[in-house]
Amino acid sequence: MSNARDKQAKRLAEEQRKTSELEQKLRDLNKSMQTAQLKAKTEKEQKSERDEKVNTLTNKIRQLEIQLADKTAKSDVSSDLVKRMESDAQNMLQELNKFKQNNADLLRQNEELRSTCKSLEEELAHVREALEKKTTNSKQAMADLLNNYK
Repeated sequence: MSNARDKQAKRLAEEQRKTSELEQKLRDLNKSMQTAQLKAKTEKEQKSERDEKVNTLTNKIRQLEIQLADKTAKSDVSSDLVKRMESDAQNMLQELNKFKQNNADLLRQNEELRSTCKSLEEELAHVREALEKKTTNSKQAMADLLNNYK
């Protein structure tokens, strides 16, 4: 019986050793699993943070694209306005040059008219002078005729 007991004791000791090894393996596996879970949780948090950063950057990019579109539109409007202003300025310059030319023509005509007027005044003065002489001569001749007639 002692032999059976020793066998049983050995078997029990062997089973306890196996149980102890299995418990140690279980603890190691639990630690590994906890480590893996912690790592997975950390990676999930990091992924979540990265996703938030990506969303934030995506939103910033959209805002910048909107701002760029607005500024491009404003630039296009400003460019069109500048072109229109340049065209208007060019038209006004052409009109001004036309007015200058007309003014120069009018000044030349005015000068010609003054010159003509001056020569006509001089001619008129000569004609008056001649007329006055003729009138004086005619009056003198009439007076002489009247005197001779009397």
